[in-house]
Amino acid sequence: MSSKNVSNHKLRVAFAISGKGRLALKASACSEQLCIDPVLFILDEKADAETESSLLSEGRILQRFDSSERKKFDSDILKACDEHNVELLVLTFDKLVSHELLTKYSGRVINVHMSMLPAFKGFGALKNAFYAGVRFVGATIHEVTSDIDGGSIVAQCMEPLRPEDTVETIGNRLYEKLEVMYLNVINWYAQDRILHDEHGRIWIAEADYSDGLLLPVPEIFYSF
Repeated sequence: MSSKNVSNHKLRVAFAISGKGRLALKASACSEQLCIDPVLFILDEKADAETESSLLSEGRILQRFDSSERKKFDSDILKACDEHNVELLVLTFDKLVSHELLTKYSGRVINVHMSMLPAFKGFGALKNAFYAGVRFVGATIHEVTSDIDGGSIVAQCMEPLRPEDTVETIGNRLYEKLEVMYLNVINWYAQDRILHDEHGRIWIAEADYSDGLLLPVPEIFYSF
């Protein structure tokens, strides 16, 4: 096991956002506690205008790109990451990122997926799991590779369904765990605690793996 990173270096993190970007906004607000420097926010054409306003009011650097010209879109994202010396790219993005970016930033791109991978890969995962009749839904944060939703898993959380649940109600409860997991994962990267074993699996140095509903067990941000 490696020890925690005790240097004063703050991890240079970029966030790629589709939609409301609630997780990225929370990480931005908690950047000091997370020991990160949010150097860049990448928004696609569907990202929420209020999210853009919030980031600008915080003085964050953001760039919005239109994916209708896909080759230029991919090139612009890679160029932006390079220009800002990004050390970790965190996706809540409904776009696949380019092979060129994944090659250059191998092991430094992570994604939020709304299922317990490897089950329910692809878009619409939470809804698909709900209508499949599962008893638990979940969320996964994983490293991104060219294998869609197939990269090494960093952390997972899950929430049991109730008979009265809808996709919206179970999604809201799951989000509470997801936000905690998301912040902890970013902090673990900032602390340089990500370990890969000989099978390609990811483990967090000095982490607690005793709780079955959110693994590894969160160390910070238990409440909102």
